[in-house]
Amino acid sequence: MEDELSAYNADDHRKFTYALFSRDIRRLTAKIHHANIDDETQKMVDAALDQLETRVWVMSFHDPASSRLIQNQDRYADGRPVATTISWGEGYATLVHSPDPNVATGVGVEELSEEAWPSGPDEPPCNPLDMGPEEDEE
Repeated sequence: MEDELSAYNADDHRKFTYALFSRDIRRLTAKIHHANIDDETQKMVDAALDQLETRVWVMSFHDPASSRLIQNQDRYADGRPVATTISWGEGYATLVHSPDPNVATGVGVEELSEEAWPSGPDEPPCNPLDMGPEEDEE
């Protein structure tokens, strides 16, 4: 039972860490979209940030040694949501909840900030392991 509990805690920590990383990437993307940069540069930066989020997802949820994929990535082991998305400004913001149910939401939390969402906050995260191999651009 103790091993099972520690595995849940490890999975919950991975979910929490991924939620923080992906939120920060979306915040950075929103800032870039509001900056006065040319379209080509913005597209290159967007592509790099998408690739970064994909790699963070793989590092967070896939264990290559066991080929295990963490399930229910948007819920902690006790059923609580990992994050809550709210309307913010002209976009969205994410409130990431602590994996510790004894820590109240909002305690030690950063201020909310607008985020850029590629297809809207209701879209489930993409599983990059379901995609075929990337082709090199020529």
